Amino acid sequence: MNNLNDILICPSCRVKFEKFNNSQICNNSICSNFKTNLIKIKDKPVFIDFSNFMISKKRFLEFNSSSNNVRKNSFFSKFIKSIIYGKSFKTRSNIKSLINNNTNKKILVVGGGTIGAGLSKFYKDFKKQITSFDIYYSDNIDFIADAHNMPFKNSSFDFVIIQAVLEHVMYPNVVVSEIYRVLKNNGVIYSETPFMQQVHEGPYDFSRFTESGHRLLFNNFECIKSGFIGGLGTSLLWSIEYFFTGLFRSRKIGKISKLIFFWLRFIDLIIPYKYNIDGGCGFFFSGRKKIKKISDIEVVNFYNGSQTF
Repeated sequence: MNNLNDILICPSCRVKFEKFNNSQICNNSICSNFKTNLIKIKDKPVFIDFSNFMISKKRFLEFNSSSNNVRKNSFFSKFIKSIIYGKSFKTRSNIKSLINNNTNKKILVVGGGTIGAGLSKFYKDFKKQITSFDIYYSDNIDFIADAHNMPFKNSSFDFVIIQAVLEHVMYPNVVVSEIYRVLKNNGVIYSETPFMQQVHEGPYDFSRFTESGHRLLFNNFECIKSGFIGGLGTSLLWSIEYFFTGLFRSRKIGKISKLIFFWLRFIDLIIPYKYNIDGGCGFFFSGRKKIKKISDIEVVNFYNGSQTF
C-alpha cells in the first residue's frame, strides 16, 4: 500500500487502524473486529464490514478464491476493444486537464480492479500517488474494500476517480457521500457513468444516469465540466450487440456484430451535441467539493439536451 497507515480506518467502527506485525488491526475494544487479523486474498488485505455488505463473508471468500476472478485483458482483447471503442481520447483529455501534472496530489481510484478506458498512461505517470481498491482481487489494487464504506479518514485525498462503477453499486448516493467525505476541501471528483447501455455484469448492474441525473448525484460539487462519453452512434452499437446476442442466443455472435458495425461510433461526430446528450451511451462529470449543495432548480436548468418545454 502507498503510505496509507495514517489514513486507514476500520470499516466497522471507523476508528483509526493500528499497525501490528506489518498488518493493520482495530484497537477499539467494542468493535467486532477488535484485534482481529485481517483477511487477505493472496497479498491484498480486505477492509469490508461484512455485517453491512451485499453478500455473505462465506460467499465473498468463495468468489475471490477462484483464479478466474483475476481479470486480465490479453493483447488481442485490448486490440479488439480499441477498434470497437476507440482510444478514449475524451477520458484522457478530461483527466489531464484536471490533474495538471501535479506530483503532490493524493489520488484515489474507486473500483480500480480493471484499469479503465483511457487511464493507462495516467496510471504510469502517477503510479506512486495512486491508491486503488475494488471488491475483487486484482494486481492493480492496493486492497479490497466496499465503496459504500471506504476505510479512510475524512479529507484524505485530493482527487478521486470513479469510472464505470456507480451503475454496479447498490446505493450510488451513499458511495458519492463517501467520496465527498474522503475528499479534501476543494478536492476534485471525476466520474463516468453509462446511460444507453444494456445490462452488463449480470446481477451486479443496478442503475443508469442521464447527464442531469449524474449532476443531481453530485449535487454537493461545483461542476467543472460535464458531457457525453459516446453519443448516439455508440449507443446504437451497444443495441446491435445485444440484439444479435438475443436473436442468436450467443454472446460471441453479439461481439462479432459489434466488431462489424464498429464504424457506427464515428456517427457521434456528425450529430449535434444536444442530441447526443439525449441519447448518449454514457456521461462524465468532473466537479470540485463544496459545502453548499446546488438547488433542485439548478439541477433542472443544467439540462443541455435538444428538448425544450
